[in-house]
Amino acid sequence: MKKNQNIILIGMMGSGKTTIGQSLAFQKSYQFMDTDRLIIKKEKLSISEIFQSKSEQYFRNLETDICKSLSRYSRTVISTGGGIILRPENGTLLKQSGFIIFLDASAESILTRIKNDKNRPLLQKPNKKEIIHELVQQRHSLYSNLADLIVNTNQFNIKLIVDTIIKQLPI
Repeated sequence: MKKNQNIILIGMMGSGKTTIGQSLAFQKSYQFMDTDRLIIKKEKLSISEIFQSKSEQYFRNLETDICKSLSRYSRTVISTGGGIILRPENGTLLKQSGFIIFLDASAESILTRIKNDKNRPLLQKPNKKEIIHELVQQRHSLYSNLADLIVNTNQFNIKLIVDTIIKQLPI
């Protein structure tokens, strides 16, 4: 693991980054942080409200600002927003900040998990299934190429996924 021993979770919305991240942090006695929650706290707006009132570009700038600050953390599990990998700069910053795990889930699994979630700004349209399939197709190679470890979360057994991750961490 990198010198600061952070564990960074990347993947699509609904892949389990927050849930698995919290459990992993508990098991490792690490602190936990979620980049989306940090943005919500800082802006005092939901992500949907940021997208609507300020723009997606503004939100992506906030993500980059957070990526720049991650290297000051250590022994932290960091759950990232699904689109954080869209900027190559963010990928470089994440690589410098810790061990990156791609939580890989199929479009079908993601749709099942988030179909009723009203807090996903990219999915506030009637064709959620097509949008998710398109996003998975666009982002999968970005996640895969950045990851130090890829873990499938389709079955979503949290204990099994966390145990699998812990066994494969290079420490």
